[in-house]
Amino acid sequence: MVCHTAGAEDLITDPETTPGVTILFKDMIHKVHSGHGLPTVAATANGADPYRYEIIGYGESVHDFSDVGFPVIPKGITDCAACHGGTAQEAEIFTNISRTNCATCHNDIDFATGTILDETNPSVQDGVLTVADLTDPTYRAFPGGINHTFVDDTACGACHGPGAAWDVEVMHQHPTDPEQEGTDPVIEIVSVGGMTGGGGTYFVAGDIPEVTFRLRDNSNDPLELVPGDSSVLDRLEFYVAGTTSLYQTVIGRQRPWSGGSLAVDPGNWVDNFLVDGTYTFIFVDPFPADYPAQANALGEPPAELIFPFEEGWGHLYTAGGTPLDNGTYTVFGLGRRLTPTAGEREPFVADAFDVAFGTNDPIMPYDDTVTSEMCNACHGVMAFHGNQREGVQTCLACHTAGSQDGGTYESVDFRIMLHKLHNARNLDVVAQGGAYELSGFSGVADFSHLLISAMPGEAAECEACHVTDDWKNPPMRANMRTWKVVCTSCHDAPATAAHVEAATVAGTFVESCASCHGPGAAFSVEKEHASP
Repeated sequence: MVCHTAGAEDLITDPETTPGVTILFKDMIHKVHSGHGLPTVAATANGADPYRYEIIGYGESVHDFSDVGFPVIPKGITDCAACHGGTAQEAEIFTNISRTNCATCHNDIDFATGTILDETNPSVQDGVLTVADLTDPTYRAFPGGINHTFVDDTACGACHGPGAAWDVEVMHQHPTDPEQEGTDPVIEIVSVGGMTGGGGTYFVAGDIPEVTFRLRDNSNDPLELVPGDSSVLDRLEFYVAGTTSLYQTVIGRQRPWSGGSLAVDPGNWVDNFLVDGTYTFIFVDPFPADYPAQANALGEPPAELIFPFEEGWGHLYTAGGTPLDNGTYTVFGLGRRLTPTAGEREPFVADAFDVAFGTNDPIMPYDDTVTSEMCNACHGVMAFHGNQREGVQTCLACHTAGSQDGGTYESVDFRIMLHKLHNARNLDVVAQGGAYELSGFSGVADFSHLLISAMPGEAAECEACHVTDDWKNPPMRANMRTWKVVCTSCHDAPATAAHVEAATVAGTFVESCASCHGPGAAFSVEKEHASP
């Protein structure tokens, strides 16, 4: 902040005609973290002359931040505490209200005319304005119908101060953010029974899991379920997936509680609440003998769009039947409640419990290559799909090696999808004019502008996400071509695919990639991903 003071501007290319872009710290930092969401950027993004938030730096290099978004979930740039929390001036986040502070993110406001871009105008909504259109009265309106022609900041607090009609703190709440009335509920899986193999030490095909669990609030007090009361528990789900070394198809999806009430036969639900604060749910479906079809590959796409899992991507389901691998499987428990006042979804802190299938070998937990703590360092509390899926292992329950979305038919295998999301802007398909899109519950979303913010190497900063050193030399797995899956998720050019095929023994999962790219090799992953 020594240099980024009031009056500071970027390097002006034409001092005679061009006013510099302000690099006042608070103005620049807010805009940089919200480039993609700036009203002027969004309103012109699909037009013939888009507004770009650019800053000219040393050597007159132009830096475009128009595609930058704030990674904190679910509130994004409205999560002021993500940056301001814990600071000496934290109390001023929602009280130090001024035209300058607010106009950094709301950069379409014009205090001379008292207007902003009209969010109800179809052209604004579709993002097809030109830069010239941004000041056209046709596309502008008074915010909330109130003329905002102000010459100073004295009136700001009357409408936007604490307790006012448009209280800044209230207006920055996300629709699915329950922080005002949350209880931080927790699911704790106490035990899993029902196994018959080895005298009751492991599961075999046909065994029905029995999950004993507790529901607690943030004071560790038990939550007593009341049918019809979604404020305690709206939905509860259990899954099984495995093996832990390579999560495949979801083995079972059970939903014993839905809409605030029991959703299965009462015989599958044992209420021991008055005894020790626990419940036991007996699965409806047993462990199958073979891998089932992928639950979240929706519909039947044209043959040319089917993701080729059989080509070493790790999918073990076959129409003829592929027996479940022996090993460690994980029972996942997750749920949500609806907050009493606003009906917002609050996820339970999920839990996972490992069990043995087909063998009495020692339990081998998920190797924590990526952890929730690493994700939350950038994303806050990572909760997806309507704020009801929280934590890395919860993601792994469905984003398994055989998972595929139902619209674009892209793989949503965790390791493939996460690499692509964090490097989307650099993907070859995007560079060639295409897009990286995924089809979710609310339609197709385009992630082509995304790029991890780790500096200075961006997506090459593997340690920003990975806890272990496996990224340097990915461990071989019996049912997949490991290097192919990991490396081609980011390096997606056809030439790279051909290179990978040439380094694989035909008809096998045997790859020679490590000879050139393993630790100490001439083109080792560690060396090639080193920061510039």
